[in-house]
Order: sequence, then structure tokens, then C-alpha cells
Amino acid sequence: MAAVAAATCDDTVGECDVDDEEEVEEMALMGAAGAAAGETGCRTLQRRLLDYLAARPEWRRSGGRDHVVLAHHPNGMLDARYKLWPCVFVLCDFGRYPPSVVGLDKDVIAPYRHVVPNFAGQRLRRLR
Repeated sequence: MAAVAAATCDDTVGECDVDDEEEVEEMALMGAAGAAAGETGCRTLQRRLLDYLAARPEWRRSGGRDHVVLAHHPNGMLDARYKLWPCVFVLCDFGRYPPSVVGLDKDVIAPYRHVVPNFAGQRLRRLR
């Protein structure tokens, strides 16, 4: 099992699945190390993910073309997306990604359910 880290746009850490406890501790400390270097936790996680991938023989073999990146939040992978472009992205939309990074020829738009409450008195239009 490989390390997986997700950072939200408010710099909180999401899920982390790793093989050993040392790696868990290292990933827990990376936010503090990045802050000392002047990075936000989110940028630190993205940089560390890129470093991790670049060191993997599976990544080097294909340049990332056979990897899938789940970045469903529109601001997900805000910095790393420009280096992860060979991967298949699973996104909610292409709105904040440049055409040089994403496209229908390689990427997937995953359906999602809108879960944010409506404003009081707001009428919803039904699509026909």
C-alpha cells in the first residue's frame, strides 16, 4: 500500500494510508517542517507527494501516465497539478484547471451531489 495524502484548501490533512508507523509520523511532521520553511501545510503535502512519486519506479517507468489522481475539490492539488498533468485526474469539473493540464481525452468528471444548504427563499430550477 502506498502513501496517500489529501489536503483541503484550508490546509487540513485528510486521509493517510501507509504501510508503516514511521511514515505516518513523518507525514504528521511535514506540515510543521513546511511551515518552518515558509510553506503552507497544503503546499508541503503537495511537494512531498511529488517527491514521493518521483522516487517511485512505477512513476518513473510511465511518467505518471498510468496513475490516477483524485482531486475532486476544485482547488485540490492547486500547485502540484502542473506536474501531475500526465495522470488521469478525477475531478468535479474542469473550471479551475487550464486546458494544458486536463481534458476529456484523458480525465474523468465524477458526478457529485450538491450537499450545501440552499439560501432561505431560494428557488431551484429543474433541468429538463
